[in-house]
This record gives sequence, C-alpha cells and structure tokens, in this order.
Amino acid sequence: ESRRWAQPVGLEPLILQGFTSLDQGGKVLAEYVLIDVDSSDGKTFDLCSKTLTLDASLGSPADLPVWGISSDDGTDVHMVPRRIYRDPFRRGDNIMVLTDCYH
Repeated sequence: ESRRWAQPVGLEPLILQGFTSLDQGGKVLAEYVLIDVDSSDGKTFDLCSKTLTLDASLGSPADLPVWGISSDDGTDVHMVPRRIYRDPFRRGDNIMVLTDCYH
C-alpha cells in the first residue's frame, strides 16, 4: 500500500506575515516535538508536535511541565522536555521543545 501525500500549496507572503506578526500578549508558545516510532514496518517514524501556551519564557527544560497525551491505543504518553530551541517559524520568544516520551 502506497501513501498519498497532500500536494503543497503556496502561501501568500503578506497574509502569512500578518498572522506571524500578531501580538501574543506576553504569552509564549512552546511547541513540544516528539518522534513517534510506533510504525507497522519498523523502519519509518512520524514527527509529531503539540503546542502549549505559557505565561512567560522559561529558562531550562526542567522549568517546563511534563505534558501528557493519549496515544492511538488509549494509553497515556508523557512528554518530558529535554532541549529548548528558539522557534525559527514563530520567532519572538516562542520555543521548540524536544522531548523524550514514556508510556
């Protein structure tokens, strides 16, 4: 079975700039990123993410909360922050958080 991928769509730069420059009211978006290796063939993986809104910028991964999500089989997965990087897409004080995951 082959996958059908969505066709890329170009974004109008001025419209995109209008959204990326909106005032966030002092809030920080933390994009928790995880690698999901639960695949049927054992060779592929999915890059997944989930966004958490924080009241302020935090200094280290230890300052960020461990965040739980539900997996496809109904078990809880805990995302533990390990590294913080500046978010190159959202800019400002927003961050990307690389996580370890535990069932």
